[in-house]
Formats: sequence, C-alpha cells, structure tokens
Amino acid sequence: MKLILRNFALSVVALFGATLIAACSSGHGATPSFTIGGTVSGLTGTVVLHDNGGDNLSVAANGTFTFATKVVSGGAYAVTVAPQPVGQTCVVTAGSGTATANVTTVMVACTTNPYSIGGTASGLTGSMVLQDNGGDNLTVPASGPFTFAANVASGGAYAVTVLTPPVGQSCTVTSGSGTASASVTNVAVACTNLPTYSIGGTASGLVGSVVLQDNGGNNLTVSASGAFTFTTNIISGGAYAVTVLTQPLTQTCTVASGAGTASANVTNVAVTCVTNTYSIGGTVSGLVGSVLLQDNGGDNLTVSTSGVFTFVTKINSGTSYAVTVLTQPMTQTCTVTSGAGTASANVTNVAVICVTNTYSIGGTVSGLVGSVVLQDNGGNNQSVGVSGAFAFTTRINSGMAYSVTVLTQPATQTCTVASGAGTASANVTNVAVTCVTNTYSIGGTVAGLVGSVVLQDNGGNNTTVSAGGALAFTFTTKINSGAAYVVTVLTQPATQTCTVASGSGTASANVTNVAVTCTTNTYSIGGTVSGLVGNVVLQDNGGDNLAVSISGNFTFLTKVNSGATYAVTVLTQPATQTCTVASGSGSASANVTNVAVTCVTNTYSIGGTVSGLIGSVVLQDNGGDNYTANGTGSFTFPTKINSGTAYAVTVLTQPATQTCTVAAGTGTASANV
Repeated sequence: MKLILRNFALSVVALFGATLIAACSSGHGATPSFTIGGTVSGLTGTVVLHDNGGDNLSVAANGTFTFATKVVSGGAYAVTVAPQPVGQTCVVTAGSGTATANVTTVMVACTTNPYSIGGTASGLTGSMVLQDNGGDNLTVPASGPFTFAANVASGGAYAVTVLTPPVGQSCTVTSGSGTASASVTNVAVACTNLPTYSIGGTASGLVGSVVLQDNGGNNLTVSASGAFTFTTNIISGGAYAVTVLTQPLTQTCTVASGAGTASANVTNVAVTCVTNTYSIGGTVSGLVGSVLLQDNGGDNLTVSTSGVFTFVTKINSGTSYAVTVLTQPMTQTCTVTSGAGTASANVTNVAVICVTNTYSIGGTVSGLVGSVVLQDNGGNNQSVGVSGAFAFTTRINSGMAYSVTVLTQPATQTCTVASGAGTASANVTNVAVTCVTNTYSIGGTVAGLVGSVVLQDNGGNNTTVSAGGALAFTFTTKINSGAAYVVTVLTQPATQTCTVASGSGTASANVTNVAVTCTTNTYSIGGTVSGLVGNVVLQDNGGDNLAVSISGNFTFLTKVNSGATYAVTVLTQPATQTCTVASGSGSASANVTNVAVTCVTNTYSIGGTVSGLIGSVVLQDNGGDNYTANGTGSFTFPTKINSGTAYAVTVLTQPATQTCTVAAGTGTASANV
C-alpha cells in the first residue's frame, strides 16, 4: 500500500513538472517561423526549386507551391531553379528576402526555349526564296549561310523548302526537316544551272540595218543578210518570240518561225526583207488636149484630161524622182511644181498646171460650208473652200464657150450654179454659185413593244411610239448634214426595258436604221423556308417545282413576266412535317423575296386500353410522361410525341393486389397510337 502511494506521488510530481516545462516552452522566449512559397506559370514539364540552397521542391504543374521547411522570423530566404525543365527556362522574381510573415509572392515564370533554323546555300547565281513550315519566307541573295527570321519552339517541327528558285537554276534541300532541340545550322540548299539555248536564224534581202528583238527586251542589230544569233540565251523550256523592233530605212521585214519554246539551239527564225516601192503622181489642171509627162527621163505618161495621174512604173524607196513635160499641148503651156524629190511614200502632190492666153472664168460662191469643186467646160476643176470670189486657173480663148458646173458637192451641202454658161468675150465674173446646207431625217424601227415608249433625239426632240400603231418611227425635226444624232429612250414602257442600237452617228443621209428593241421585264420568285426537317417540294403557278432540303432562302428557277401573277404552294410535304405558305401569291413588279414557308413537325398521341384492373395503375411513356388509370377502358398520355420518334409504355406503379403487363407498348409514331 505504501508502494502504491509512493508511485502515485511520483507520477503527480512528474506530471506537474511536465506541465511547468510545457508552459515555459510557449512563453516569451519562443521564435515564430514562416512558410516560403508562390506561384509557377508557363510550365510544361517538371522544375526543381531550391530555398536557401537546400530545401528542394519538385513542381510538375502550374499553380501555387510551398516549401516543406519553414524559415524562422527574420531569417533570409532565397528561391532558385536547378535544374531547368527540359526545353524550357524558368525565371524567379521576388524570390529572396527576410521572412516576417508567410511568403506567397515568389513568382516562377517558365517559357519554352526557341531555336533558330538555318543552314548554307551553295551554287546560287541569283536570289531565291526559302520557306520554313510553309510560311516563314526568306530571300537568300547569294551563296553562304542563312537563318530564318522566326525561331521554332523547342520540340517543334521545321520543314525547309524552296518557294522560288533563282532564275535559270534548280535547287534541292537536304537535312531540311526535323524537330528542334537546339539551333539548326545544317540545312543544305544546293543550286545548279538549267541548260540554256541560243535563239537565231537567217535574214534575207536586207538593205541597211534592221533591229530585231527577242521576248520584248533582247535587241539585236543586223546589218547584212545572213545568219544571226541573239546575245542572250533562253533557259530550257522558256518561250522565245522574235519580232522586228525597228525596220530598215527603205524596207519592210517580216518574221517567220519566230516564236516557240526552246528545247535546243534555235536556228530557223526567218527574217525576210523587201525594199519598199512608191508610186509617183499628182494632178493635172486646166488641160485642153493632151500633155505627155515623163519621170526620170524615161517613164512616159500621156494625160488627156485634167485630174489625177499616176506613172505606171514605181520607184524604190530612197531613190529620186523628177517629173517633166516631154510634149506640151497644142494650144497650151504646162508647168510642173513639186515635181522632184526623194520617195519615202507614195507621191501624190506633183502639180501640172496648163494655161492658155485667153479670158478668165469666175464669179462668186455664197453660203458655202466646207469645200466645193467647180468645173469649167468639163475639165478645168476649181476647189473653193470659202464663200467669196473665185476664178478658174485656166483661161479660155476668146470666142470659146464656157460652162461652169459643180463637180463635187460639199460634204453637207448642195450648190447650184446661175449664169454659168456663155461665150467668152471678156473676163467672166458673174457666175453665181449658191450653196444650201442639206438636212436629213432621223428614224428607224421598234421591235417587241408592249405599250408605249418615248424616244428622244439629241436630248430634246421627243417622239412617242405605241404598240397599236406603226412600229417604224421618224423624228419630226431634221438635222443638218454632218451634225451628230443621239437617239435614247426617254420613258420606258410600264413593264418593259427598251434598248437602242445604231442610235448615234453623224448624218450624211436620211437615217432609217436606228433599232429599238423592247423586252418584257422578268422577276424571280422566292423567299424563306423555316423549321424544315427533311425535304419539301414547292410549286409556283402550278408547274415550276423546287425541292428544298434545308431551312433558308429559296428562289424558283423560272422567272415571271412583269405584271404576271405568281402563286406558291406546297406540292409535297416533308415526311414528318406540315408546311404552310404565307405571302405566296401576287403580281410581280420586282424580284419577290418575301414568300414565307413555315414547317412544323407533326405530333401524335400515345394511348390504348386497360383491362382487368382492380384499383389504380400508374403507366409511364418514355420514362417520364406518367398517367394514372383508375379503371378499365381506354387511356391516352397527356404529352404527344413528334412524328418518327420512339415511344415505350411501361408500368411505373402496379396496383396493390395485381400485376399489370403491357403489350404493343413500343414503336415509332407515324400516327396517333
């Protein structure tokens, strides 16, 4: 008994002592400690963090982290990364300081390492364009190292290709694709020259120099007949086109076999040059009788009447001509002006003027616009370009008859002659030539007209043409010869559009070929289908069918005439829907887009018969539509189902003393069940 009491006393002392010790350890002498942590972002693998060089923490996902070991209050902390994640570099911010509370602001930001893609180009003679991964284009101007501007992320694929090779070369890429785990420098692009071919042929008949051109830029001067070759070769498969850039001074050269595709040296281009030749001629005026002209002392030509003449023999371009009178008329002296020169085109300005010592014939022209050619005695022509006095260049012998007529009327006038005939006994000055401007009517035909159209000429002369009257038309106001006319449609028919052909020009005679064609306007019929499931066949005016398989806009293929009616109906309903038409009929005065076809899915009731029931039974359709039957007889679920959907009738709650079974309880609704 004493031993037990002694042991109890010792236990009490020990417990009291422990209590005193615990109280001392939580008193003013204890130092608090704090956790160190923060947030990791951008991490794709695993990163190992250190605190104060020794508390390692492996982090495998983005988010918050906390080191296992706390730091005593006032103690330093320093968070570092070692080692880095594979393919990434992580940077620590706010990672060091003195702990005065739990630290949660250390930020570890990880980014994927990027690597450059490059290599070496060899054999280049010009610039080429490389491409990495189908989009990072790089122009390489010469052989040597190259690097794409855009880096590839660590672990990312690269694929270097040639987008545009140098002109005249073919380039191949080796070591051009892979997965980047470091900067790539071993891509090799080797370029080799394509074969080239010379372009040439033969020039024949050349006098002087001709400048040839190949493909619009490689010029070659050829100074003699014979073979020629352009200085610039053409790449194999390239096109060539030889043309004459500058003709010889006195020749015209043509090219045969001058274009094609180079697959070998071309030697069959044929340039044929022919010397130009020109006719020599002019006009004889005032001639009575015959005059014998001569060119270059040997080509003779007898001219028997005033007018235009041309020597039979042409002369080469660049050679001289000299027209002289070999034999004068019996009673006249003819002189030549502009009779000598060097031929560079057909010569038509040699003037041979013949005169006799007699009286002049002339008078006055009034009202003239343009030029009129007068003639005296059927051979002495005088061109008059302005109203006023005129005189024929050729005089007539005293006592001889004169007769002044109009040889060529002005372009837009008719001139008449008064006092134009008589016998010369003195200089004649009373011949009167009066000129009046011609006027012409403007008209044509109208085709296809329904109703009336108002036409207009020159913006002010209106005429109305109606379908019930004559379809040929003529404007009431004529216009002067040489004046312009422009026929337009001022007012279109109510339901048509009329266009004008041959409606403008310059009047030189009555105009009858203006063609006005009228066509009835047509408009499309359409609108919008909504709610459609399946296919619906629409019909317009009982005959234009259109199958529509999706909700949205629709347009019938056949347009209707302006003013005609349209009537849109449903020809064939969808398998499980009923479609109705709104705004489906009317008269077309523009494209119709407001026909509305609304389709609604058909719904069917589900029901049947209960027999042998004592009490109540709860039926259920499709696991959710409940119906309580309180006696035998027919039943119908309150909720209908869409056409084509399944139904499944089951017993949810049996009667208290019975078991009910369902027959014909499942299927697909295509009518009321």
